[in-house]
Amino acid sequence: MRLLIGAFLIASLAMISSSEAVKLDWPSLLETGEKCSALPRELILSVIWTESRGNPNAINVNGVGGFSPKTPEQAIEILYKYNKANSDIGLMQINWKTWGPHYGLRTVDLLDPATNICYGSRILRDYINEHRGSWKGVGRYNAVTHSKQLDYASRVSITYKKIKAMYQRKGGSK
Repeated sequence: MRLLIGAFLIASLAMISSSEAVKLDWPSLLETGEKCSALPRELILSVIWTESRGNPNAINVNGVGGFSPKTPEQAIEILYKYNKANSDIGLMQINWKTWGPHYGLRTVDLLDPATNICYGSRILRDYINEHRGSWKGVGRYNAVTHSKQLDYASRVSITYKKIKAMYQRKGGSK
């Protein structure tokens, strides 16, 4: 199964030409997410794909827009240009203003893929638990309003179903 996840990501990421994303050790990173949160790697991967398309340096400055820097250094430059505003950082687009101080993380910490996946999957798990295991918890990971939660959960669910179907076709699903 580790090879299937890696193959899916490499094929998907190759389509978007994110050389940094292709270089990552995806099976190991997703295992980190599983260990940190007890969530299935397919769900973690679905959120990563929906949030950043697998770019570990992705930055979204709320009110300004999204950026796809190629290096962590470029990502840090963007963050400092906007004075570390209300920004979403890395693979799982963790909101630094909300979660950085809560967990004692610096912006640069969230650019580390393993750290990002660990904390992002914990946050995701907590929202899912808060909403009694429902997809509403997945929606809450990204949005506050009900309509935006539904839209986000739907997008993640579609990706999740595609990943699960791919494993079933290959005979490697849990």
